[in-house]
Amino acid sequence: MSALNFGVHIVLGATATVFYQNYLTFLQKIANSISQNINTLTIQSISSGSTSVSFLVSTNAAYNSIQAQQQQTNIQNTVSYSIAGMSVNSWSVVVNYKSTPSSPTNPSSPTTTNNDSSPSIGLILAIAIPVGVGSILLYI
Repeated sequence: MSALNFGVHIVLGATATVFYQNYLTFLQKIANSISQNINTLTIQSISSGSTSVSFLVSTNAAYNSIQAQQQQTNIQNTVSYSIAGMSVNSWSVVVNYKSTPSSPTNPSSPTTTNNDSSPSIGLILAIAIPVGVGSILLYI
């Protein structure tokens, strides 16, 4: 079993206002390029100025399959010049793939990384608060 998606970053030659006016068409064009619904897109960030958009497009295609390669090509073709009436200044498309283990005892399978940062936060607070209080006492 695999989880495959395409990471896309686009810098558009459009203001944020123009982008938001074309947002639904933008999503539909991307999804249609790989015959998916817009609910397979995950917008990660939208920055204004020259509108910069980063997003993921999920697919059920198998990693490195002909279907996945065709979908990547279709996304690249969709975002390479203009999309939803907006010019594209730059773009990138990367393939993200994570193999999931077929059994919990498979030692060659990737493991899940725990991103729980609470012990680090406790350590930072334990160091920063006394230093901050000490600095204040020096000025008194």
